[in-house]
Amino acid sequence: MPAKTEKQKRFFGAVMGAKKGQSSVTGAAKKVAKEMPKKEVRKFLKKENFDTTVNNLLEKFFKDGMTLDKDTNIESI
Repeated sequence: MPAKTEKQKRFFGAVMGAKKGQSSVTGAAKKVAKEMPKKEVRKFLKKENFDTTVNNLLEKFFKDGMTLDKDTNIESI
């Protein structure tokens, strides 16, 4: 499950830094790094799935009342 907000991404980036031995990481990130396996941290740092991104764009597109015709140029969207 990828991190949903920029703040979560930064936090798990700090956790990964602590896992790799950066001495500047302190506080909650350091505590989580001790308890959470590296594999789980990577799941949070993973980028969003391509299909999810496309679905979000299409949902926004149709929410705005736009429609696709056979003559619609996809590159212009």
